[in-house]
Amino acid sequence: MLTLVLLMRAIDPVQYSSRVSGLLCELCVVDSMRCRYYQDLQSKYQIEDYIAASRLQNRTLNLSGKGLTYLCRLEFFTSITHLNVSNNQLQSLNSPLSLLHCLEELDASNNQVKEINGLSGLRNLTVVILDSNQISSPMTLGHLTTCTAIQKISIKLNPISSVSHLLSEMFPNAEIVY
Repeated sequence: MLTLVLLMRAIDPVQYSSRVSGLLCELCVVDSMRCRYYQDLQSKYQIEDYIAASRLQNRTLNLSGKGLTYLCRLEFFTSITHLNVSNNQLQSLNSPLSLLHCLEELDASNNQVKEINGLSGLRNLTVVILDSNQISSPMTLGHLTTCTAIQKISIKLNPISSVSHLLSEMFPNAEIVY
């Protein structure tokens, strides 16, 4: 089945898009040990399809609710200022995000995010929304201290919400929303 998926993507990704998605779901059932791989492959295909269909004229990338398990191909979006990856299945916001030097606002709410290493050094980042994730340590948010323009961090419904005094000290110039 995987060979069929790869062939269909090579022949005509648009025509076979729904069939490929269905086969990847079937592969998760048949081969549960590699389910995460198939989910990541589906994420990659969805982002590639979005690249092919979009022109990004307003410098906003909306990948909300696409069932993504990881982010890839962000090198094609280095000039975006707003990124919405909410309502997915992301567990980390790592390396590829560091390519987004123009990024000003990030909405990664309603995921399963535990790590945000990829946000380090994004100097234009002003707003980060991480509501309803799995962030449990102030050290995780420490990566945002290198984002010199940060004005607002929203962390509602995260295990970390109970350590407000530490976060106020870490980000004296930012609004922290619990």
